[in-house]
Amino acid sequence: MNHLRLGSAAVALACAVFVSSASALDIDIDYSDDTTGFFAGNATAKAALEKAAADLSAAITTTLGATVDTNSATVNGSNANTNYSFNYTHPTFGSAAVVANAVMPADTVRVFVGVQNLGGNTLGQGGPGGLGLGGGFLNADPTDFAAAVNQLEADANANHGRGGGPTIGQLNTTFDTEPFVLDFGSSTGNIWFDVDSDNDTITDGATLLDTYWHFDHTTPVAAGKNDFYSVALHELIHAIGFSAADSYTDLQTGNDWAGGEVIALVGTGTDILELDGAHVLDGGGAGNFLQTKRLSDGVLQDAVMDPTLTAGTRKTLTELDLAFLRDIGWETIPEPTSLALLVVGGAALLRRRAG
Repeated sequence: MNHLRLGSAAVALACAVFVSSASALDIDIDYSDDTTGFFAGNATAKAALEKAAADLSAAITTTLGATVDTNSATVNGSNANTNYSFNYTHPTFGSAAVVANAVMPADTVRVFVGVQNLGGNTLGQGGPGGLGLGGGFLNADPTDFAAAVNQLEADANANHGRGGGPTIGQLNTTFDTEPFVLDFGSSTGNIWFDVDSDNDTITDGATLLDTYWHFDHTTPVAAGKNDFYSVALHELIHAIGFSAADSYTDLQTGNDWAGGEVIALVGTGTDILELDGAHVLDGGGAGNFLQTKRLSDGVLQDAVMDPTLTAGTRKTLTELDLAFLRDIGWETIPEPTSLALLVVGGAALLRRRAG
């Protein structure tokens, strides 16, 4: 059995779409940094990625506020203001990338995607983006300026905290001597996929990589191939905060988890994470106490967010994956018994390391 690892990043014979009128989130896939043209030249891989984004979006019901680029507060003659940037890792080059104007529509998280030569047995990697700020002030009166900074801080948290979802990180600085603390939510993320198997390079494109990846999410995964949909789903969950958000690390100590939703589901939070603290413990399949019901059909499955996938198989969202998302601040659809399901095609599940 081929075991491969996915970076930080069971067999299903039917693939389901979750029908949920309450669904609020739009995971917007941004291909502008795919400078190799991988997705432009591989419509099947693009469709699998977008299906994974749609399935994850459909499972999350949190409403997010739109963001604006500038906040300003004035009290009498004192003014405090700041503007923002979205920061993320370039999915092709691995370097720092910046969106200068931190404007995001309501209910939207934008994920920048690409491909890299990752080496080893890593299939993909992903994580959330960050937030940067700049600012200035006109200080007419120390008391008034302190009040202006306090108002600016409240407005900034309402703006980039997004009104829901996890806290991804914190900006902690000062305006003159006045403290300014901003807890920002989920707005951007980055994921990339491996294209170096069997010494193939990015320029080999999809044709040679078809011997390595199974791109078509509408068909069962071929023996010995790695399911692109499963890896995309795993990395997208990293991109919206699993393992890297402050809301996650606040609940994680080593390989223990303190979140009430997960503990209520599996009965414990002790030793249920990998030693890296960034993945659900790989329980090794059937009989694992961390196996929970698949949303698609109620069959038991290892979590999408455990770190290994088996070649020739496909994973879809489980109750445990959603319990972790609820613990870090996302609201989700109910468990499988309450869902309306639409079965749309054949599929299977995978096992390799995810990032």
